[in-house]
Amino acid sequence: GKPGGDADIILQPGGSIDVPEYIPTVRVAGSVVAPASVLFEPGRDLGYYIGNAGGYASNADKGRTSIQFANGSARTRSKFLFWSSWPNPDAGSVIYVPVKPEKPPSNFLTSFAAIVSMLASTAAVVVAVTKL
Repeated sequence: GKPGGDADIILQPGGSIDVPEYIPTVRVAGSVVAPASVLFEPGRDLGYYIGNAGGYASNADKGRTSIQFANGSARTRSKFLFWSSWPNPDAGSVIYVPVKPEKPPSNFLTSFAAIVSMLASTAAVVVAVTKL
């Protein structure tokens, strides 16, 4: 519109307007092969940006990937019945791929070591008794 029109914003004394900086990239961080800032391409999906960062690393927790948009909001995959979809990142977004949580060591090895130890002790007792 024209200056002085109805759409003008009126500032009070000491007021200011913050115009966020336009960042023409999408940053891909976390558990990817080569974390990078990828040039924003309108309409490109999450897979495009992950692919340009070398793809997921072997320890990536793909299901917990999140996108933080330039306006500060964050989103994860939306699920409906059998379908899931990712929102497309916009310019200035940050895609973060977390690392899979480490599984606690299996109790099988601990139990197995205890059984072997008991068998060895039992064998030693049997050998000692038979030598008497």
